This record gives sequence, structure tokens and C-alpha cells, in this order.
Amino acid sequence: MKIIPAIDLIDNKCVRLVRGNYNEVKVYSTSPVDMALELQEDGADILHIVDLDGAKQGSLVHYDLIKTICKELHIPVEVGGGVRNITAMKTILDAGARRCIIGTAIIDDEPFAIEALKSYPLNTVFGIDARGNQIAIKGWIETTKNTVLQTINKYEQIGLKQVIYTDIDKDGLLQGPNIAMLEYILENTQVQLIASGGVTTLEDIKKLCSLPDRGLYGIIVGKAIYEKQINIRDIKKVVNDNR
Repeated sequence: MKIIPAIDLIDNKCVRLVRGNYNEVKVYSTSPVDMALELQEDGADILHIVDLDGAKQGSLVHYDLIKTICKELHIPVEVGGGVRNITAMKTILDAGARRCIIGTAIIDDEPFAIEALKSYPLNTVFGIDARGNQIAIKGWIETTKNTVLQTINKYEQIGLKQVIYTDIDKDGLLQGPNIAMLEYILENTQVQLIASGGVTTLEDIKKLCSLPDRGLYGIIVGKAIYEKQINIRDIKKVVNDNR
């Protein structure tokens, strides 16, 4: 199981939102490059970057910063936020990112989502952000009627292999992940599933390790690391001990 720390970007700073609320922003670092290097040094397997300004505006905002981070790191970097067409996706991959996360377009632009899966099958990750079972888009501002499982199953038929599931109601609250929903997705799909939102304690990690069937591909951790509740080295030890 991959340990994937998250860096969210607003105005060239490393931040976290509470439940996706752009009015509740906490700045954790004014140097995202240094933060990325520190996370790599601590043992991160993959770095997860979200351009929150890009997600809100509909186009990548932090291109230069993301390119610098990709150049400085030797671990894979995945990037999302504002990826709304194949040109934007190619730009991110050319900047050095290993994988590109598509979110809003899954719902708003199915032709692009399908094109991404067919053009870059190994580099495309679907970021499914949800309030309960309802998918949210446009930087979590708009909640749709599309359900999580229905959407995953539809795109699986086209070649979808990997999904990041974020429970918005858990994100940034340090209250633990939505175990029931993760279990539901694992039982009803074949995608590699990455859990995001609410991971707070080592006990949360143990619960995620005990998920049935094939288990999770990875865990994204954000605020809990920045708030010093847990650290990557301890997470990796728990994962190794619970294999």
C-alpha cells in the first residue's frame, strides 16, 4: 500500500481547506518545494499535488511551481486541479508528473475523460470527490446527482484502472476515513483504489489495512501530517506490520 502525502496549492503556498471550503484556508508552508522534499525524505512513495486555484478557475495555475517540484523529486508525482482537456493533461505530464488526476471532467466532459483513458491509460487517475455518495466537482463547489459507484462502473468499461476517492465531509476534519464507503467501492469495482480524506491516527491506518478483498492501492494523508498527528515513517511501519 502506497503512502501518498498531499500538497494543496493556493497562491504558491502549501495549504489545507476544511471540507473543501475556500473560505477556510490554513497555510502550512510558503515553500511547497521544500515541503515536497521533506515529505520525500520522510519516506513518501508518491506525492499528490492539487492546484486548488486551478480547480476553481478551470485551468492549471501553478505550472512553473509544479514543474520545479517534479524536477526536484525522484519519487512519482501525481497532479490534479484544473485538468479539463487533453492539452492541459499533456502539459502536466510534460512538466514531469507521472500521473494526471481528472476530476470535474468525469462529469462535465465525458468525451475528454474517455480520450484521456484511451490516450494515456497508464497516466490517468480519476479523482472522485464526494459528499456521501454524490460526486462534487469544480473544486468541490458543486454537488452533482451522479453517484460514486455508477460513475466508476461506467468508466471501468472504457479502461479506468485507478481511482482516488475523497470523502469531502471527512477531509480536513481529522475525524477518520469513511471505511464503509471504501469497502463498498472495493466490493463492487475492480479499480485500484486510493483513499483520501479524514486519515488522522495510526488506528485509522490499521483499519484501512484491514479492508477486505484486494485492499487499497494507497492512502493519501494531508492535514494529519502537517498538524504532527502522525508521520510517514510511523504510517509505513503500521502498513508493513499489518500486511
